[in-house]
Amino acid sequence: MGRGLMLFLVGMIIMMGMYNHASHQRLLGSQDDMVRQVHYSIASSSAMSGMEAAAQTIIMNSNELFRKDGDILPLQIEGATVEIELERAGSNITLLSRANSEGVEALVTGRYRLDFNSAMPDIDGAMGIYSDDLIFNMTGNAFEINGCDHLPQNSTPLECNETYGIAVHDSTNQVTVIREITGQNGGGDRSDRVIGNNLSPSVGLVDNDGSFIDKAINEFLKLPHTVIERDFVAHTNFNGSRDNPKIIRVTNGATFTASGDNSVGSGVIIIEPGATLHMNGSFDYEGLIIVQGKFEVARGNLHLYGALLFGGANPEIEVQTIDYRGNINIRYSSQVLDTLDEEFGGRATNRRLVLLEQFQ
Repeated sequence: MGRGLMLFLVGMIIMMGMYNHASHQRLLGSQDDMVRQVHYSIASSSAMSGMEAAAQTIIMNSNELFRKDGDILPLQIEGATVEIELERAGSNITLLSRANSEGVEALVTGRYRLDFNSAMPDIDGAMGIYSDDLIFNMTGNAFEINGCDHLPQNSTPLECNETYGIAVHDSTNQVTVIREITGQNGGGDRSDRVIGNNLSPSVGLVDNDGSFIDKAINEFLKLPHTVIERDFVAHTNFNGSRDNPKIIRVTNGATFTASGDNSVGSGVIIIEPGATLHMNGSFDYEGLIIVQGKFEVARGNLHLYGALLFGGANPEIEVQTIDYRGNINIRYSSQVLDTLDEEFGGRATNRRLVLLEQFQ
């Protein structure tokens, strides 16, 4: 055999060996890809199951809604470790579900909207009077009832739209209130103290009767709340806060006194028929106050951001003397009321998550 032929045969043998080695490596790589794909499918399925389980957990346990952004909710789904990260912006919720199967990770993201039957009533004015039996007396000039929209604890309004300073549902009551504010009953003209909806004074007639207040009360009292049945002087820690607003129900003829130096609070206060809300000293409150009993404001400083409602379905609920001899400010704030609605909605038993989009 010639030397050239021998070299040719040796070269062919080497090339065939290299080809077989490459084919084997490709086969191994293909097998690795298949194994990786299997584990990715397992991780992806687990991440999807974990996100659905987390959504159900949120529906069943409202505490999960109030985790801090970035908190991890660990789950074990079908042998894979799943971590759920929750992000919340108002009623919009994002769940990021991350699962791992044998070192292969999958991430599934779901965007949801939190839905619930809102307890918060529609607000027509910074103060709303929904009673047919009205006794309305005002004294003093150091007050402001402002239907323009405000940020909490900011006296400068954002805008003035359709919300009145005072909304009433009865034309006779409208005349009564306007006569008192404009000084026709004595005491001087205080029209510039009742602001909103480009009226002076801003006293608007609305279609709502008092029944919507009772419906709101029924919804609020389905949620966890504090009941006051005896005379009680509230302190700052009792009245709720922005991070933990409270629903307070005053009943059984009790007097709830909100007073003291620099007392603050946030949430909803419900004064039932026969009960009394008494305010003096300094009291800053963010939220909704509903009065079906008596409302007494002595000399002091009251700053309410949100709304104040009087009356209800019972037409005989009386709005008693409203004494504005102190530094009294009632300013409408949609932000305060919307934030409370979202907060209490998260605690509602009828909450549900609506899936908006899902991707991985």
